[in-house]
Amino acid sequence: MNKYGTFWRRFWAGWVDSFVFLPVYIVNIHVMNCASSMPVIFFALWYVTMSFLWYGYSICLHGKYGQTLGKMALKVKVLDVSESRQIGFKQAIMRDAPPLILTIALLPHDLNQIFNGTSYMLHKGAMPDKVSIVLGFIAVGWGLLEVITMLSNSKRRAIHDFIAKSVVVRI
Repeated sequence: MNKYGTFWRRFWAGWVDSFVFLPVYIVNIHVMNCASSMPVIFFALWYVTMSFLWYGYSICLHGKYGQTLGKMALKVKVLDVSESRQIGFKQAIMRDAPPLILTIALLPHDLNQIFNGTSYMLHKGAMPDKVSIVLGFIAVGWGLLEVITMLSNSKRRAIHDFIAKSVVVRI
């Protein structure tokens, strides 16, 4: 058995984690549909919470267990690159650092638009502004680079694994 052959397990683990978040997604859809009629401070707080909820889940579970619920279900674990111990919270943060930084960078822009009433999120059917679109493309590009990197090395380490000095293995 190739302990580094984790691509599909990681892929399906991501789907399991998405299902874990399904109740939150459903509530978020309702909140987004009602955004224009709710107090702006409530929507802003909701937006900030939703922006960081996934990172909290990922960092806490990876930092404590080396796995999210999806990785537990699919029997893969994140270890330190030495493979002698699981990662800690610092490495868990480093794994999520690039998209987390992108989220933090976009937050002031989005909050400014929310408080000014110009955010596309407050208007059903409105298109995102150019900054949001560009950062969205950057996020998609990052995701593609992650997959390409993962498929291009023998230990199936994605860019975030190189940044955090971690490796994902079958257990």
